[in-house]
Amino acid sequence: MNRNTKALRNVPRVLTLILGAVLIAAVPAHAAVPIGAGGSYNGDLPNTHTAATGLTPLPTNQLLTFVLQNPAGQDFVNGRALAYDGVSIPPQLWANFAAGGWNPETKIYRLNTVGVNDLVLDLGTPTGALDFDAGSGLLYGGSFPMVAPQTPTGIPGEVFTIDTSTSTLTSLFVFDFPSFDACVLENPGFITGLAYDASDNSVWLSQDTGKTVYNVDLTGCDLVPAAATCGQTKSSFLIDAAGGHCATGLALVDGNLWISDVRGTGVAGEAVGQLIQVSRTGTGLQFIDTTITATQPNQSDDVYLPYDLEFDAQTFAPACVLWSNEASFDAPRIAAWEVPCPATGGGGGGGGGTDPPTDPPAELEVQIDIKPGNFENTINLGASGSIPVAVLSSSTFDATTLDMATLKLAGAGVRVVGKKDPNLQCSQTDVNGDGLMDVKCHILNDLNTDAIKLTETGDSEAHMQCDSYPDADGKVQKYKGHDRIRIVPDN
Repeated sequence: MNRNTKALRNVPRVLTLILGAVLIAAVPAHAAVPIGAGGSYNGDLPNTHTAATGLTPLPTNQLLTFVLQNPAGQDFVNGRALAYDGVSIPPQLWANFAAGGWNPETKIYRLNTVGVNDLVLDLGTPTGALDFDAGSGLLYGGSFPMVAPQTPTGIPGEVFTIDTSTSTLTSLFVFDFPSFDACVLENPGFITGLAYDASDNSVWLSQDTGKTVYNVDLTGCDLVPAAATCGQTKSSFLIDAAGGHCATGLALVDGNLWISDVRGTGVAGEAVGQLIQVSRTGTGLQFIDTTITATQPNQSDDVYLPYDLEFDAQTFAPACVLWSNEASFDAPRIAAWEVPCPATGGGGGGGGGTDPPTDPPAELEVQIDIKPGNFENTINLGASGSIPVAVLSSSTFDATTLDMATLKLAGAGVRVVGKKDPNLQCSQTDVNGDGLMDVKCHILNDLNTDAIKLTETGDSEAHMQCDSYPDADGKVQKYKGHDRIRIVPDN
């Protein structure tokens, strides 16, 4: 359903508040499940299934979990939206979570893939789902219109894009979710599942604990006024005709959908979440059980439920994962669940991977960190000295195998110390605390002989090149890496 969202933002919220109050008053008391405002829904959650009948079970293998940092000092309750940007170097996650007991706050946080936060965007509207479009570099977002009890600040069902360089939010359309199309009784339009589909310029949507997944057209959404096709349903399917499964997040991978699914009866120790892969028509394929043992019925700090999902074929290569922003009564966390890599090696929508090359690339991409511990990475082009840069190891790459004599950062080489017995100023150390040995070098910035080749007006990234030592056959592997920088004037 298309609407003039600028006008909608000025419409009084009286009817919404009244409806919310009526619905809340009408909800009977049931077992609390830690997925809603204030840490729980006291709604009817008819999740009676204890297995994904007819689906292929996959091993439950968590490759990484980390607790979301608390950069603003709020009382976080649970996680909500998540996006994976596999185009930026290094790859990034965008996430948000409940603040002060209400879902969710209006900010989103940029994290690296071990959870360190370096940037905060305040969108001015609460967001329940995110996805990254590698083609445009934009985030797609879905509204979660509540930040305090019965105080909507967003538009239910609104889908928008986010320019991460300016925090600009551009409304695309408002989708009219049917009432009572969720397992939990609440106002419609709290979006927690969103996946951008580049194959036909559409989005896949589901609302909080939704029973139905919708494929919605984006054609003409960039026009003013928007074309009639914008926001129209192309197809939809019920997650489970029996009504026992409820979506809390979506990811599109190689044409199929992964759904974060809430289930369980509230009995202590019972599984409360799983990830299900389905076709575009809803045919079930396989599932992962995300069981977390509870010490009391769905009310313990060790209960986690998967919410917004993102596919990643890069961080743990050759393994593929689904990242999940997980809800709990305690500090929310991000989890990486291992899933089978698709046949093409890539994702079908937003922040997925890319098709693997048939031959090894001339240069392999590795992660670097300029000025480790300094997120701004400021560089003064008019100052002589050295600039530290770390080449980071991973599960598939050993930085200590590099020939540091060949390392160049923006055209400048490693600083040499000592006259009688000169040595490269490099050391082996675990820079990022992941248990793997990295290499840290100091790059010479000598204005007379070996200056870093950057410009104040044109460069926001610095590029690294380095070779490995020759192997037994004399072959050398070339590597490259990139990191953000900020040029500062010479005062």
